[in-house]
Amino acid sequence: MHFYQNIDGFFIGVYQEDLQKLPVHPIVKKYFSAAMHDYVQKKMISTKEKTVTVLPTLHVQEIQYFYFVGLGSKKKCTRELLKESFAVAVKASQAYQARQLVVDMQSFSKHGATLEETATDLGEAFERSAYRFSGYQTTEKSQIKSPYTIDFYVGTDSLNQATVRTGFRFGRILGNGQNSARTLVNMPSNYLTVDTFCQYCKDLAKAYDLRIQIYSRTECEEMGMGAFLAVNQGSSIPAQLVVLEYQGLDEWKNPIAFIGKSVIFDTGGYSLKSSAGMLSMKTDMGGGAAVLGAMEIIGKLKPKANVLAVLPVTDNVVNSYAYKPDDVITSMSGKTIEITNTDAEGRLTLCDAITFAKKQGATELIDVATLTGAMMIALGKTVTGMMTNNLAFLARFQKAAESATECVWHMPIFEEHRNSILSSKIADMVNTQLGNRYGGGLAAGAFLEQFAGDTPWIHLDIAGPSTTKGTALDPAGGTGVMARSLAYYVLLLSQAQSSDEKNIVKAQ
Repeated sequence: MHFYQNIDGFFIGVYQEDLQKLPVHPIVKKYFSAAMHDYVQKKMISTKEKTVTVLPTLHVQEIQYFYFVGLGSKKKCTRELLKESFAVAVKASQAYQARQLVVDMQSFSKHGATLEETATDLGEAFERSAYRFSGYQTTEKSQIKSPYTIDFYVGTDSLNQATVRTGFRFGRILGNGQNSARTLVNMPSNYLTVDTFCQYCKDLAKAYDLRIQIYSRTECEEMGMGAFLAVNQGSSIPAQLVVLEYQGLDEWKNPIAFIGKSVIFDTGGYSLKSSAGMLSMKTDMGGGAAVLGAMEIIGKLKPKANVLAVLPVTDNVVNSYAYKPDDVITSMSGKTIEITNTDAEGRLTLCDAITFAKKQGATELIDVATLTGAMMIALGKTVTGMMTNNLAFLARFQKAAESATECVWHMPIFEEHRNSILSSKIADMVNTQLGNRYGGGLAAGAFLEQFAGDTPWIHLDIAGPSTTKGTALDPAGGTGVMARSLAYYVLLLSQAQSSDEKNIVKAQ
């Protein structure tokens, strides 16, 4: 029998199929005795998913409250639903100002999932739901309270205890990486400037032993990054190119490149946004934030893979030097671009970053960007649109997104979209299709495809899911979407690398 002291909350997952077993649960039986039979028979304990039943005990020096977390049917409970349900319980415990918690991990396990996998999902959900951006309010209410202490009930099996702790720690690392990304997205651009963004990257590199190089505007000019720097022309704050390297293999070669759109604030330039459209444009660096969140996770977990992160950092504002519609600019690749819309600036920063990554030897490219409202109209607020020039690469990434439980959908690029981008009469291409507002997200992908060339490439348009109005799992504001999927992709590469090494040893 377990005896606890000063525990604010004990979490038990309740599937419909397991409700009748509650009265004989050893911890429940100790604290509620025969009363639990009445609670179950009178349906006082809800099994409906995303609900929680909170019952106090009389043992305030031991366990103060039990949180019975409704999970619905075991057969229908998805991993995402499990996370959301656990998040509701975490929110409920916050209302009771709980700080010392115990989780009965086995009660949350479902068919097809190991105990470690369940612990990972709950660890991630715990961090995501407990996250709060305190912002810049000066009232006491806005301050973050002390962190939780978590323990686990898994019976007397010490092996299970170790397994659960490993899984929960992994989940918390995933959740913390995503939370770091969402904090960057939530920061206003007068606090998260180009310089402070770059300083954050330096701090991240120091914390996780990443190599970092930051190229100045002058150095970017010398490299011929005319598309990226055109966006920066209207700003008094010089653009900077951040390059991070994580080396998980003995030799630095064949890195996968993560390229994140890092537009600190986007006014639209001379193709000026409306007041309503400009509000929230502090989030236009969500792609860069996702990449940094992924690099944090990777830095903590140390997978066997090489990763290159490329972040073209600038704002898109207006002065007399700003680039204009009808301008023709020359990208790092040498391709010329006729500017038809200065509010299609993200792809201009990304195209030079893609070229840079290729020159650095990247063998796979993934760009992440809050790129088009068109993608949000097509797929809604919770789904990331994906485009690619390599279906095998896309299939591997989809497995990573599935592991991360992040919603993605493959979008096509047809010849009509390529032709619309290649329609300039005076340059190699236009940055937006002329006289056609339909399929804008696909045309944006067709533009970036021109720079990827034959290198396997995936474009992730996160314009929709980069922010949320708020759920139990994800509080209102930035979401840090794709940080986990990017990290999972590298972890899958690492697993494949380890498997290859084992096969070599066996062959010897």
